[in-house]
Amino acid sequence: MKGNMLLSNKFLKNEKAQFTAVHWILVSIIGATIIIFALVFVGKTRPSQEYQNNAILVNYVDLFFNPFTSGVGSTGKEIKLPFQTEISFSCESGVEKITLGKGISASSKEIKDKFIFAKDKILTDKIFIFSQPLNLPYEVSDLVLAFDTQNKYCLIYDADSRDFVISLTNELTDIRDSFTACNSINCCSQDSRVITFYSSPEADVNIVNKAEEFEYGIVNFKGKQSFFIDKSTLVSAIFSDYEIYDCNIKRIGKKISLASGIYEEKATLLDLREECSYININSKITELSKEAEAFSRNPTLIGAKSIYEYSEEIKKLNRGLNCPQVY
Repeated sequence: MKGNMLLSNKFLKNEKAQFTAVHWILVSIIGATIIIFALVFVGKTRPSQEYQNNAILVNYVDLFFNPFTSGVGSTGKEIKLPFQTEISFSCESGVEKITLGKGISASSKEIKDKFIFAKDKILTDKIFIFSQPLNLPYEVSDLVLAFDTQNKYCLIYDADSRDFVISLTNELTDIRDSFTACNSINCCSQDSRVITFYSSPEADVNIVNKAEEFEYGIVNFKGKQSFFIDKSTLVSAIFSDYEIYDCNIKRIGKKISLASGIYEEKATLLDLREECSYININSKITELSKEAEAFSRNPTLIGAKSIYEYSEEIKKLNRGLNCPQVY
Protein backbone atom coordinates (compact mmCIF):
# COMPACT_ATOMS: atom_id res chain seq x y z
CA MET A 1 0.00 0.00 0.00
CA LYS A 2 2.79 2.45 0.93
CA GLY A 3 4.62 1.61 -2.30
CA ASN A 4 1.53 2.50 -4.30
CA MET A 5 1.19 5.76 -2.35
CA LEU A 6 4.81 6.71 -3.13
CA LEU A 7 4.32 5.97 -6.82
CA SER A 8 1.16 8.07 -6.78
CA ASN A 9 2.99 10.99 -5.16
CA LYS A 10 5.81 10.78 -7.73
CA PHE A 11 3.23 10.72 -10.53
CA LEU A 12 1.52 13.83 -9.16
CA LYS A 13 4.85 15.67 -8.89
CA ASN A 14 5.71 14.74 -12.48
CA GLU A 15 2.27 15.84 -13.62
CA LYS A 16 2.74 19.19 -11.87
CA ALA A 17 6.18 19.68 -13.46
CA GLN A 18 4.79 18.87 -16.93
CA PHE A 19 1.85 21.22 -16.37
CA THR A 20 4.26 23.95 -15.30
CA ALA A 21 6.31 23.60 -18.49
CA VAL A 22 3.25 23.69 -20.76
CA HIS A 23 1.77 26.58 -18.84
CA TRP A 24 5.01 28.54 -19.22
CA ILE A 25 4.93 28.09 -23.00
CA LEU A 26 1.33 29.32 -23.18
CA VAL A 27 2.03 32.29 -20.92
CA SER A 28 5.10 33.22 -22.96
CA ILE A 29 3.04 33.24 -26.17
CA ILE A 30 0.31 35.34 -24.56
CA GLY A 31 2.94 37.61 -23.00
CA ALA A 32 4.66 38.22 -26.34
CA THR A 33 1.32 39.23 -27.87
CA ILE A 34 0.60 41.61 -24.99
CA ILE A 35 4.03 43.22 -25.21
CA ILE A 36 3.70 43.75 -28.99
CA PHE A 37 0.32 45.38 -28.40
CA ALA A 38 1.75 47.62 -25.68
CA LEU A 39 4.74 48.61 -27.82
CA VAL A 40 2.41 49.94 -30.50
CA PHE A 41 1.34 52.60 -28.03
CA VAL A 42 4.60 53.14 -26.17
CA GLY A 43 5.26 56.45 -27.92
CA LYS A 44 1.91 57.86 -26.87
CA THR A 45 2.09 59.59 -23.51
CA ARG A 46 -1.45 60.82 -22.95
CA PRO A 47 -2.67 59.83 -19.44
CA SER A 48 -5.52 57.79 -20.94
CA GLN A 49 -3.10 55.86 -23.16
CA GLU A 50 -0.62 55.36 -20.29
CA TYR A 51 -3.48 53.93 -18.24
CA GLN A 52 -4.36 51.51 -21.05
CA ASN A 53 -0.73 50.43 -21.37
CA ASN A 54 -0.50 49.83 -17.61
CA ALA A 55 -3.83 47.97 -17.60
CA ILE A 56 -2.48 45.65 -20.31
CA LEU A 57 0.82 45.10 -18.53
CA VAL A 58 -0.67 44.49 -15.08
CA ASN A 59 -2.62 41.55 -16.51
CA TYR A 60 0.51 40.33 -18.30
CA VAL A 61 2.58 40.42 -15.10
CA ASP A 62 -0.22 38.77 -13.13
CA LEU A 63 -0.07 35.75 -15.47
CA PHE A 64 3.47 35.06 -14.31
CA PHE A 65 2.52 35.32 -10.63
CA ASN A 66 0.35 32.25 -10.96
CA PRO A 67 2.02 29.69 -8.63
CA PHE A 68 2.03 27.10 -11.44
CA THR A 69 3.85 29.44 -13.83
CA SER A 70 6.31 30.85 -11.31
CA GLY A 71 8.18 27.57 -11.25
CA VAL A 72 8.92 24.68 -8.91
CA GLY A 73 11.26 25.07 -5.94
CA SER A 74 13.87 27.77 -6.52
CA THR A 75 13.39 27.78 -10.30
CA GLY A 76 12.91 31.33 -11.51
CA LYS A 77 11.87 33.31 -14.55
CA GLU A 78 12.60 36.82 -15.73
CA ILE A 79 9.70 38.95 -16.96
CA LYS A 80 10.70 41.57 -19.51
CA LEU A 81 8.54 44.68 -19.86
CA PRO A 82 8.45 46.88 -22.98
CA PHE A 83 9.54 49.94 -21.01
CA GLN A 84 10.64 50.93 -17.51
CA THR A 85 7.64 50.77 -15.21
CA GLU A 86 6.93 51.37 -11.54
CA ILE A 87 5.52 48.17 -10.04
CA SER A 88 3.95 48.57 -6.60
CA PHE A 89 2.78 45.87 -4.21
CA SER A 90 0.48 46.39 -1.25
CA CYS A 91 -1.22 44.15 1.28
CA GLU A 92 -3.83 45.45 3.71
CA SER A 93 -6.56 43.70 5.70
CA GLY A 94 -5.76 40.40 4.01
CA VAL A 95 -6.01 41.82 0.47
CA GLU A 96 -2.90 41.98 -1.74
CA LYS A 97 -2.70 44.20 -4.84
CA ILE A 98 -0.27 44.88 -7.65
CA THR A 99 -0.19 48.29 -9.33
CA LEU A 100 1.64 49.34 -12.48
CA GLY A 101 2.36 53.01 -13.07
CA LYS A 102 1.58 55.91 -10.77
CA GLY A 103 -0.88 58.75 -10.41
CA ILE A 104 -3.93 58.86 -12.68
CA SER A 105 -2.32 56.48 -15.17
CA ALA A 106 -1.84 53.69 -12.61
CA SER A 107 -3.68 50.40 -13.02
CA SER A 108 -4.22 47.94 -10.15
CA LYS A 109 -5.30 44.35 -9.80
CA GLU A 110 -6.20 42.35 -6.72
CA ILE A 111 -4.05 39.28 -6.17
CA LYS A 112 -6.23 36.30 -5.27
CA ASP A 113 -5.11 32.90 -3.99
CA LYS A 114 -1.44 33.90 -4.26
CA PHE A 115 1.19 35.09 -1.83
CA ILE A 116 3.61 37.53 -3.46
CA PHE A 117 6.58 38.76 -1.45
CA ALA A 118 8.43 41.83 -2.71
CA LYS A 119 9.45 45.38 -1.85
CA ASP A 120 6.56 47.81 -1.97
CA LYS A 121 7.95 49.60 -5.07
CA ILE A 122 10.14 48.36 -7.92
CA LEU A 123 11.14 50.64 -10.83
CA THR A 124 12.39 48.39 -13.63
CA ASP A 125 11.94 47.09 -17.16
CA LYS A 126 12.41 43.50 -16.02
CA ILE A 127 11.47 41.62 -12.88
CA PHE A 128 12.63 38.22 -11.68
CA ILE A 129 10.19 35.85 -9.99
CA PHE A 130 10.58 32.44 -8.41
CA SER A 131 8.61 30.29 -6.02
CA GLN A 132 9.14 28.43 -2.78
CA PRO A 133 6.79 25.58 -1.77
CA LEU A 134 5.00 25.94 1.57
CA ASN A 135 4.38 22.51 3.11
CA LEU A 136 3.20 22.63 6.72
CA PRO A 137 3.05 19.66 6.73
CA TYR A 138 0.89 19.11 3.63
CA GLU A 139 1.10 21.25 0.52
CA VAL A 140 -0.49 24.60 1.39
CA SER A 141 0.64 26.90 -1.41
CA ASP A 142 3.58 28.19 -3.45
CA LEU A 143 5.00 31.50 -2.24
CA VAL A 144 5.95 33.75 -5.15
CA LEU A 145 8.94 36.06 -4.67
CA ALA A 146 9.66 39.04 -6.93
CA PHE A 147 12.63 41.39 -7.19
CA ASP A 148 14.61 43.59 -9.55
CA THR A 149 17.68 41.67 -10.76
CA GLN A 150 19.76 44.84 -10.38
CA ASN A 151 19.23 44.69 -6.62
CA LYS A 152 21.91 42.99 -4.52
CA TYR A 153 21.44 41.10 -1.26
CA CYS A 154 24.14 40.68 1.36
CA LEU A 155 23.61 37.79 3.78
CA ILE A 156 25.68 38.06 6.96
CA TYR A 157 26.17 35.01 9.14
CA ASP A 158 27.75 34.35 12.51
CA ALA A 159 29.35 31.11 13.73
CA ASP A 160 25.96 29.54 14.53
CA SER A 161 24.29 30.42 11.21
CA ARG A 162 27.24 30.00 8.79
CA ASP A 163 26.41 26.51 7.49
CA PHE A 164 22.73 27.34 7.07
CA VAL A 165 23.38 30.55 5.11
CA ILE A 166 25.94 28.96 2.79
CA SER A 167 23.58 26.05 2.14
CA LEU A 168 20.73 28.49 1.46
CA THR A 169 22.68 30.48 -1.13
CA ASN A 170 23.66 27.23 -2.87
CA GLU A 171 20.00 26.21 -3.09
CA LEU A 172 18.93 29.46 -4.77
CA THR A 173 20.84 28.57 -7.91
CA ASP A 174 19.02 30.80 -10.40
CA ILE A 175 19.65 33.97 -8.40
CA ARG A 176 23.01 33.18 -6.82
CA ASP A 177 24.62 36.14 -8.60
CA SER A 178 22.35 38.49 -6.65
CA PHE A 179 23.77 37.31 -3.31
CA THR A 180 26.89 37.87 -1.27
CA ALA A 181 27.36 35.74 1.84
CA CYS A 182 30.02 36.57 4.41
CA ASN A 183 30.63 37.04 8.13
CA SER A 184 30.87 40.84 8.30
CA ILE A 185 28.76 43.80 7.15
CA ASN A 186 32.01 45.33 5.87
CA CYS A 187 31.89 42.94 2.90
CA CYS A 188 28.56 44.37 1.69
CA SER A 189 28.42 46.94 -1.11
CA GLN A 190 26.76 50.25 -0.23
CA ASP A 191 23.70 49.60 -2.38
CA SER A 192 23.08 46.08 -1.00
CA ARG A 193 20.10 45.09 1.11
CA VAL A 194 21.74 43.73 4.27
CA ILE A 195 20.23 40.67 5.96
CA THR A 196 21.82 39.34 9.14
CA PHE A 197 21.04 35.92 10.57
CA TYR A 198 21.33 37.28 14.10
CA SER A 199 20.17 40.48 15.84
CA SER A 200 21.89 43.60 14.51
CA PRO A 201 20.74 47.25 14.38
CA GLU A 202 22.87 47.83 11.26
CA ALA A 203 20.90 45.47 9.01
CA ASP A 204 17.80 46.06 6.90
CA VAL A 205 16.44 42.69 8.02
CA ASN A 206 17.37 40.46 10.99
CA ILE A 207 16.45 36.77 10.78
CA VAL A 208 16.77 35.25 14.23
CA ASN A 209 16.69 31.48 14.67
CA LYS A 210 14.58 30.16 17.55
CA ALA A 211 14.79 26.46 16.69
CA GLU A 212 17.52 23.95 15.85
CA GLU A 213 17.97 24.79 12.15
CA PHE A 214 15.92 27.91 11.36
CA GLU A 215 12.61 26.01 11.32
CA TYR A 216 10.90 29.03 12.88
CA GLY A 217 11.92 32.32 14.44
CA ILE A 218 11.77 36.11 14.42
CA VAL A 219 12.12 38.55 11.53
CA ASN A 220 12.94 42.19 12.36
CA PHE A 221 12.52 44.89 9.73
CA LYS A 222 14.28 47.92 11.24
CA GLY A 223 12.47 47.52 14.57
CA LYS A 224 9.21 46.11 13.18
CA GLN A 225 8.79 42.50 14.19
CA SER A 226 7.21 39.53 12.46
CA PHE A 227 7.89 35.78 12.33
CA PHE A 228 8.84 32.98 9.95
CA ILE A 229 7.36 29.49 10.22
CA ASP A 230 9.52 27.51 7.77
CA LYS A 231 12.32 27.98 5.24
CA SER A 232 10.03 29.32 2.50
CA THR A 233 8.75 32.16 4.70
CA LEU A 234 12.32 32.83 5.89
CA VAL A 235 13.48 33.25 2.28
CA SER A 236 10.44 35.45 1.56
CA ALA A 237 11.57 37.87 4.28
CA ILE A 238 14.81 38.53 2.40
CA PHE A 239 12.91 40.11 -0.51
CA SER A 240 10.02 41.77 1.34
CA ASP A 241 9.17 45.00 3.05
CA TYR A 242 7.58 44.67 6.48
CA GLU A 243 3.99 45.60 5.57
CA ILE A 244 3.77 43.09 2.73
CA TYR A 245 5.52 40.35 4.69
CA ASP A 246 3.47 40.69 7.88
CA CYS A 247 0.18 40.87 5.97
CA ASN A 248 1.05 37.78 3.96
CA ILE A 249 2.25 35.79 6.97
CA LYS A 250 -1.21 36.33 8.47
CA ARG A 251 -2.84 35.26 5.20
CA ILE A 252 -0.65 32.14 5.23
CA GLY A 253 -1.86 31.30 8.75
CA LYS A 254 -5.44 31.48 7.46
CA LYS A 255 -4.59 29.28 4.46
CA ILE A 256 -2.96 26.64 6.71
CA SER A 257 -6.08 26.63 8.87
CA LEU A 258 -8.36 26.17 5.84
CA ALA A 259 -6.16 23.41 4.39
CA SER A 260 -6.16 21.66 7.77
CA GLY A 261 -9.96 21.72 7.80
CA ILE A 262 -9.99 19.77 4.52
CA TYR A 263 -7.59 17.16 5.88
CA GLU A 264 -9.62 16.91 9.09
CA GLU A 265 -12.62 15.86 7.02
CA LYS A 266 -10.53 13.40 5.03
CA ALA A 267 -9.12 11.81 8.18
CA THR A 268 -12.64 11.50 9.61
CA LEU A 269 -13.88 9.74 6.46
CA LEU A 270 -10.87 7.40 6.40
CA ASP A 271 -11.47 6.54 10.06
CA LEU A 272 -14.97 5.36 9.15
CA ARG A 273 -13.84 3.25 6.17
CA GLU A 274 -10.48 1.82 7.12
CA GLU A 275 -9.37 -0.67 9.77
CA CYS A 276 -6.72 1.73 11.12
CA SER A 277 -7.47 4.46 13.63
CA TYR A 278 -7.03 8.06 12.50
CA ILE A 279 -8.00 9.58 15.85
CA ASN A 280 -4.49 10.67 16.84
CA ILE A 281 -3.56 12.32 13.57
CA ASN A 282 -6.98 13.94 13.29
CA SER A 283 -6.64 15.52 16.74
CA LYS A 284 -3.22 16.97 15.78
CA ILE A 285 -4.64 18.38 12.53
CA THR A 286 -7.43 19.99 14.55
CA GLU A 287 -4.90 21.59 16.89
CA LEU A 288 -2.81 22.82 13.95
CA SER A 289 -5.91 24.38 12.42
CA LYS A 290 -6.68 26.22 15.66
CA GLU A 291 -3.09 27.45 16.11
CA ALA A 292 -2.87 28.62 12.49
CA GLU A 293 -6.17 30.48 12.78
CA ALA A 294 -4.97 32.23 15.94
CA PHE A 295 -1.66 33.04 14.21
CA SER A 296 -3.53 34.62 11.29
CA ARG A 297 -5.11 37.11 13.69
CA ASN A 298 -2.12 37.74 15.94
CA PRO A 299 1.25 36.24 14.91
CA THR A 300 3.51 35.37 17.86
CA LEU A 301 6.69 33.37 18.36
CA ILE A 302 4.74 30.84 20.43
CA GLY A 303 2.29 30.50 17.53
CA ALA A 304 5.12 29.99 15.03
CA LYS A 305 6.61 27.31 17.27
CA SER A 306 3.25 25.57 17.68
CA ILE A 307 2.64 25.48 13.92
CA TYR A 308 6.06 23.91 13.38
CA GLU A 309 5.69 21.36 16.19
CA TYR A 310 2.18 20.24 15.20
CA SER A 311 3.33 19.94 11.57
CA GLU A 312 6.20 17.68 12.62
CA GLU A 313 3.90 15.49 14.74
CA ILE A 314 1.44 15.15 11.85
CA LYS A 315 4.28 14.15 9.48
CA LYS A 316 5.38 11.35 11.83
CA LEU A 317 1.85 10.08 12.41
CA ASN A 318 1.07 10.15 8.69
CA ARG A 319 4.23 8.19 7.81
CA GLY A 320 3.41 5.62 10.48
CA LEU A 321 -0.02 4.77 9.08
CA ASN A 322 -0.33 1.25 7.66
CA CYS A 323 -3.57 2.21 5.95
CA PRO A 324 -4.01 4.98 3.31
CA GLN A 325 -2.23 8.14 4.39
CA VAL A 326 -4.10 11.37 4.99
CA TYR A 327 -1.91 13.28 2.51
